[in-house]
Amino acid sequence: MATLSQTAHSPLLLGPGDHGRAVSDEEFVGAEFEEPWRYELVDGRIVVMWPDSEAYDDASEPWRDCLGAYKLAHRDRVDKVVSEAWVRIGRGKYRIADITVYLSGSRSQQRRPDRVPEIVVEVLSPGAETCERDAVEKRSEYHGLGVLEYVLVGYERKQVSVLTHSAQGYRETVLASADTYQTPHLPGLLIPLNEILPRS
Repeated sequence: MATLSQTAHSPLLLGPGDHGRAVSDEEFVGAEFEEPWRYELVDGRIVVMWPDSEAYDDASEPWRDCLGAYKLAHRDRVDKVVSEAWVRIGRGKYRIADITVYLSGSRSQQRRPDRVPEIVVEVLSPGAETCERDAVEKRSEYHGLGVLEYVLVGYERKQVSVLTHSAQGYRETVLASADTYQTPHLPGLLIPLNEILPRS
């Protein structure tokens, strides 16, 4: 009897063959996922994404290091820095954000994935489909959620687009490798882009 009960309540196991499969929010949140693939839920269907490349890792790791170091030095300001955090966009839609910064304050008592990060850093992978997802779809979704700043790291073009929240939409500032990233949400943080964007 116990065995039947455990089987009835065992989590859904999802793998790359489940791309396009319809699942409920509850099934998705409680599922187990075959690694190293990554999974999002869009319009109630599973989207399976390839594991990150080494070039992607080389582009994203310095951002994690800088933001993590800032958190250690400013624990009163930064609650969490999370890699590959689920962000709930709405019913039937969960996105993976590459790096999220959750500030201490009014949102601190909320739990992820419903908690909205204040800053999202997304490293753009090559390919039209991923650029459409990150630069167009997520831009609209994150603005609607109230993400205060959305940073798009274009490591192939060696530029960074900083999208700042306003009532009319995101205001975009494009930074080149000679520039320094800074944000009013993390006072004192200075990231010289020529030190973290790939040189070759």
